[in-house]
Amino acid sequence: MITASIDDIRAVTENVFASLTEFSVEPTIADQIDRTGHRYVTAAVSITGEWEGTVAVACSDELARLITGTFFGVDPLEADPSEINDAVGEIANMIGGNVKALMPAPSQLSLPTVTTGIDYVVTFPGTREESREAFFVDGEPLFVSILRKAA
Repeated sequence: MITASIDDIRAVTENVFASLTEFSVEPTIADQIDRTGHRYVTAAVSITGEWEGTVAVACSDELARLITGTFFGVDPLEADPSEINDAVGEIANMIGGNVKALMPAPSQLSLPTVTTGIDYVVTFPGTREESREAFFVDGEPLFVSILRKAA
């Protein structure tokens, strides 16, 4: 069973954004966000050890650019793809690290992997989604998913 509750995931996400940015973070209902036709950036980290799974963070391209602008001090519209990948990867790393701390020890966190596109589905074979939380960060959508390795 997952050790991190929905409230834990919300708190972790809100704390990560509060520590790095001045963006507002508002929980919302995932099914109320239409992702069709919109560009998204998804970063994921794996947790291995006593608990095994993946923490995936997906955000709109607009939010990815805002995060990048804040992290690197660049104009969000001029952020290059490698900067965007680094910034969203770091958000996944921070959220994943905080989630890892809530799981049974010992465990390790992988480096983030990042993908970008429109109308894509990210799958993690051998896992099942335990939780997916949605937020509006400065009005832009962000999803945090916890996927547990299947037994």
